[in-house]
Amino acid sequence: MIKEGLFADHEVIVKIEINKASISQLRQHPYIDYYIAKAIVDTRIRKGAYTSPDELKEIPLIYEELFRKLKPYISISQ
Repeated sequence: MIKEGLFADHEVIVKIEINKASISQLRQHPYIDYYIAKAIVDTRIRKGAYTSPDELKEIPLIYEELFRKLKPYISISQ
């Protein structure tokens, strides 16, 4: 069984700083298309810096399943 031989090193995961990332930087992630990247940046411009990853759930394009997949790749700094 292949599953037994797989592992993920969580320290190797490159996180996206959503308070600093541009649309083009956000689009480099396979789960984020142009429209989601633009919504993330537009919301940040309109409301100010994100203080929690959960704030992404307020964006209509980011549904619960997508948020769960994105959360391990997101970081927030003030």
